[in-house]
Amino acid sequence: MTDINRINELVGNKEFEEARVLITVGLDESPNDVELLKLGGLTDVNLNLWDEARQKFESVVKFTPEDATSWFYLAGCYDKLGDLISAKNAYITVLQLRPEYMEAYQSLCVTLLKLNDIEETIKYATKASEIDKEAYIYDFIIGTAYMKNKDYEKALEPLLHASEKAPENLGTLNSLGTCYMATGKS
Repeated sequence: MTDINRINELVGNKEFEEARVLITVGLDESPNDVELLKLGGLTDVNLNLWDEARQKFESVVKFTPEDATSWFYLAGCYDKLGDLISAKNAYITVLQLRPEYMEAYQSLCVTLLKLNDIEETIKYATKASEIDKEAYIYDFIIGTAYMKNKDYEKALEPLLHASEKAPENLGTLNSLGTCYMATGKS
């Protein structure tokens, strides 16, 4: 019988290799044990075993499709494996399950930027900025999306908002400088 408490202790102590051995034995005995699959996926993520983690989290969401955290980890696995379309869809599922999962908004927006889907990036970053009005990152993402589209004029306003919220952020300041140079403004 699998000692879940021991596995949790090992994971808590970041002893992932040892935890993985016990999880593997447990999954051999009970391959559909959702708790073991989650622990296995988390352990694999921490060991950068992205495909193994993906397989486990795919099983978890098959058994518990309402588990937003497992969808989030699954999306991260897809992203690390270069499957950006699946990552996008998994992040959207997270947000359907938990509309205020802010880390999912940020990760989705980065994935959308990688896919060069500017409109969707702006849509989700705008929605996130309405939920978390204090976070600069969503304004920065909107500005970055406009810059990626070479629309430097439109990028200025969200970047200025980001700068107001986080005046020391070098990424925002650098992007503002690029926009000012591209538009001839100072």
